[in-house]
Amino acid sequence: AEVLDDSFVGRRSPCKTTGGGCMGLDQALIQDTDGSFIEFATAADGTLIPMPIGASGSIVPLAPRTEIVWAPLCDTTLLGVEVGAQVCINTTVQLVEMKNLDRGAKDVKFGPWVLTPDVEEDNGFEGGVLSSVGSFYASCPCGWDFSFYQLLIKPSVMYDAEVMSLPENFMLRYWSPNPDDSVLLRFFYPDSRGVNVFVGSNPDPPMSLKLARMPTLADEHGAHVVDAQALLLAITLRGSPQGFKSMRDLVIR
Repeated sequence: AEVLDDSFVGRRSPCKTTGGGCMGLDQALIQDTDGSFIEFATAADGTLIPMPIGASGSIVPLAPRTEIVWAPLCDTTLLGVEVGAQVCINTTVQLVEMKNLDRGAKDVKFGPWVLTPDVEEDNGFEGGVLSSVGSFYASCPCGWDFSFYQLLIKPSVMYDAEVMSLPENFMLRYWSPNPDDSVLLRFFYPDSRGVNVFVGSNPDPPMSLKLARMPTLADEHGAHVVDAQALLLAITLRGSPQGFKSMRDLVIR
C-alpha cells in the first residue's frame, strides 16, 4: 500500500474528509483476507512484525467521522509510514446499509444514521459513534439520492441505532458472507405497533422471527421484537453467501 497521492487528494474536493464528508470517503473499505495486502504490523516500539500466515485485516478511512471510534482497533501506519488511513490488524470491518422504501424516499433525508456500540460489551471500542451522513452533505454534490446510508461496522457487537426520522418502510442489508457474523441493531421506536420483517424475496414475513424476548447475536437473520415499554425495535442481522449477493435483505414494514 502507498500513501494517498496528491492527485487523489485533489479529486476528493469538495467532499472533504476534513469537513462533513460523505459515504464515498467516510465509509470506504478494503478487506485483506489473507494478510498479503497489509503484510506487516507495527509494534508499540515501532518494530515491524510480519503478519502471520492466514492473518487478516481491514483498512478504513482516516477522517473525523471514523478516526475516534476506530482508533483503539487500528493504526495509521503501514511499514512504518503514515498512510492516511487506519489499518486494522486481525479486525473484521464490514458494511451495513439502510434504505428508505417510503414513497418519494430519494428526496427525503431521514439521516444521519448513527450506531453506538454497546458500552457494556467487551467489543474493543472505547467511545465514539459510527455515523454516516449519506451521499450528500451540505454543499457536497456527491449525489442526490437521500434514500440510503451505509456504515462501517464490526461484527459480534450490539449497537443502539438512531436516525433523524425512522421510515415506515425500510431495508437493511448486511454485507457479510459468513454465517458466523452477526450484529444486533436496537432502533429507538416510539410506536407500540409491531412490524413485519420480510427476508429476501419471500412474500410472507416468517412468524418465527417475531420474538417475545429481546433478540441476541445468536439468533437467526431477521429475528426481532418491538418493546413498547423500552421504545425499541431490536433486530438481528446475520451474514450469509446469499446475503452478500443482496438476496437476503431485510424489509421492515
